[in-house]
Amino acid sequence: MVTPEKIAQAFETNVAGVRKLIDFDRDVLDLTITQITGLHERLKKRGMENPDLNGAKVLQFISGIRKNDSLRSRYQTIFNQAVVLLVSYFASALGDLFRYGLSVRMERDDGGKLLDEELKLTVGELREREWNLKESAPDLVIAKKDLSFQDMGATHRAFDQYLDISVIQDRRVNNIILTQACRHVIVHAGAAITERLIRQVSKAVPRDLKTDLRAGESVQFTPEEVGVACENMLGYIDDLAQKVRSTLEMPR
Repeated sequence: MVTPEKIAQAFETNVAGVRKLIDFDRDVLDLTITQITGLHERLKKRGMENPDLNGAKVLQFISGIRKNDSLRSRYQTIFNQAVVLLVSYFASALGDLFRYGLSVRMERDDGGKLLDEELKLTVGELREREWNLKESAPDLVIAKKDLSFQDMGATHRAFDQYLDISVIQDRRVNNIILTQACRHVIVHAGAAITERLIRQVSKAVPRDLKTDLRAGESVQFTPEEVGVACENMLGYIDDLAQKVRSTLEMPR
């Protein structure tokens, strides 16, 4: 069984991938500069001093683009898609922690309200699971109760109700709520800021991200804002993994 620590580590790896995505242009330019610099130095050693021929002018041009981040504006779509990917990874990590907690509680005698839950299954659903519900029980609870981990309110209620784990809504959670809500309009509304989005995040204060949303404008994340979302989600998952472990008293 995957431990809470492993789940947190997997999420950290996924976040690192998101960070690489938003720095894609910088990585390409750095690699290009390295290669041109090597070529330039080799040509100079062979006596080619003309900057038009030894790569000096090209190197200067590319280095200027890198120094001024001139390509950043052309990667705005990637920054928003990085948010979509980040929220997906976050929801997956939350789901994995929840499944782990359910599995542990189901194995113990103090499952409490969890053991009284009624789950309606068809014979076909039983057959799909080869008549063995032990491993699939957490997924069944999630599916039958329609639990969502892309909404912090629903997430907190699920962890509180089934695992007796409560999480306060602080600034970090508010930033996550904002990120999740923006992810929804990026995917379903062409990144347009809607009145529904504004209402949805109206109580998510104080926060650091998108504090002045205006209906009709477009959501556009910057690399710095994606970085803030990454840090907040990493901290949240780490803390929640510790809560899951300490609450269920699982040995390391």
